[in-house]
Amino acid sequence: MYDFRLACATASATATTQAATFPQTREQLEQLRARIRGASSRVLLLHADEMEDGIGARFKKALELVAALLVIGFHAALLSLPPAGGLLHPRGFERPVWCHESPADGRPDPSNPEYPLRCWHFDLQRDFLAQSEVPEGRLLLWGAEETVELSSEPGTAPSLKSEFRCLYFQGTLEGPPWQMLKKEGNLRERPEIRRLFSSVRSFASPSKVLPIRREAGCGYGGPSDVKHMALHVRRGDVGEAAGYSLTQQLEPRAFSRWLCGLARAVAEPLDVRLALHVFTEAVGQSREALVKVGLPGFVFAPSAADELQVFHTVAQFEVDPACSALVLPEVHVVVNNNPRQALLCMARADVLVTSLSSLSWTAAVVNPGLVLHPLPKEEERTHWDLRSQYLDWADNWFAAADVWRIPEKLQQVFTEYLRSQK
Repeated sequence: MYDFRLACATASATATTQAATFPQTREQLEQLRARIRGASSRVLLLHADEMEDGIGARFKKALELVAALLVIGFHAALLSLPPAGGLLHPRGFERPVWCHESPADGRPDPSNPEYPLRCWHFDLQRDFLAQSEVPEGRLLLWGAEETVELSSEPGTAPSLKSEFRCLYFQGTLEGPPWQMLKKEGNLRERPEIRRLFSSVRSFASPSKVLPIRREAGCGYGGPSDVKHMALHVRRGDVGEAAGYSLTQQLEPRAFSRWLCGLARAVAEPLDVRLALHVFTEAVGQSREALVKVGLPGFVFAPSAADELQVFHTVAQFEVDPACSALVLPEVHVVVNNNPRQALLCMARADVLVTSLSSLSWTAAVVNPGLVLHPLPKEEERTHWDLRSQYLDWADNWFAAADVWRIPEKLQQVFTEYLRSQK
């Protein structure tokens, strides 16, 4: 775990670290704001999260805290997100590991004691945000308005010269930040939330990846007129009937029409084509197992390698005839792969279509391209699901139905994104 008190001292030789309580009432909120405003230097929040939860769930809860503290008036936040899985840490793993109950190795029944535990070497903070196996001495200042990083290496000149006062919250932070945000109304319009997205996207930009780091190619590339679209199909631990992904909410023909509508809105005006990449899970590890459970609307041709373990394969998609020149029929399917690569590749796609899953939502936070979310169900969802209020935080996030409602806005965002990539 990072020593954030040291990091605070690194940023400023005169920094102080004090405890605080997250405000539960309007009076407590105003008292904390007065404390921050009265500080002679800028105030950072230090937070070390040791919660045991899924990768996306922990990231989502961390962002609840960051968004709330920025609204309160903090300058920025320093977070420590050390690896911690949902169950027992298995023996034999020396490096950071995330564990998840996954159907990838057995029967898809979470209540069954034989439901397998699948583990990966993975550090969310270093591998996804800093994008480096070897710590670079860079710490993200979540929500900072100017320089969005500082050095955590002792003896290294800090990237910020200002004085800081550092606070950390005591007590539980599971619910209070979200309860506060619910009272704030439309978060998309708040400048503090825009600062949050700007800081994390600048810090985690692929341009800052170390030259010595081997990065996943994601299957992206090809002709310059091909742009890559990532589609997350969450099913594993929630099943096919949960309706978490767009392909589960729409019948195959309806999804094909939707994809055609998207292509006409954003690809046709720019004379580009869309290549589809699907990220999903399936019971078992062979290609045969994937073909057996299938993906509605996608066709897997028989292969001599069907009995072999597979993480990447190819399917064919029946493109709407009206868009045969805009959408490639060959689809790259990524199944049961390491979540680090899935997160990075979804975050780097030109277009991302999430599931109602905090995993692809996490990738959406870092993705500067066009992001579309499925429609959440109207009834109350379980506590680990994404609430509808989470799906409109960023300026580049849209509902899937916006393909029909405001195609010109999607085109504008996508055009601006492509210009920024040149």
